Amino acid sequence: MKSLTRIIKYSLLANLCCFYLIGCSQTSDEEYERALLRYHGAKEVRLVDHKGTKQLTYRLVEAYPEIPVINWLSEQLTLSGWKPLPNYYLNPDIKAQKEWSKIIDSRSTPTLYVHRWTLDWEHSSGGVVSYSLEYKYPENSTTPDLMNLEVIAIYVPKVIVDRERETLQKLRGQKG
Repeated sequence: MKSLTRIIKYSLLANLCCFYLIGCSQTSDEEYERALLRYHGAKEVRLVDHKGTKQLTYRLVEAYPEIPVINWLSEQLTLSGWKPLPNYYLNPDIKAQKEWSKIIDSRSTPTLYVHRWTLDWEHSSGGVVSYSLEYKYPENSTTPDLMNLEVIAIYVPKVIVDRERETLQKLRGQKG
């Protein structure tokens, strides 16, 4: 469990670092609209442009494990030409789990339990979208909150995907 938590932490950190360091590029509205999907009943919807990426977040009141949301996202992405990646896009050595994981997030006070489902998808155009669905509640909670689902989707256009993959290859070459 500790190694999975560490892998997920470093994966998220790598995502954030890459998005911060890459710089801006333009994406067409059509490209990211095919990738960033809003499920019915979404609340607190935010769409943010960040360093050439588009990031969509929203909340749903849905009971854990919310399989209909996952099925709907998968169906809609597939219909738009997206394919799930077998491995995490920024951690190509790690096989995508395609199931819920439970981690402990000790970065916040109080420490949180997080139930997370994550999957990366790639379009034939070369863009990548990463979806993460999360339920969070305090570690010391006597009644875990497994009704409030946060959906996080990050669309990365091909130009940034290519640069990130090139950077990863260079870093791998330095290790060997």
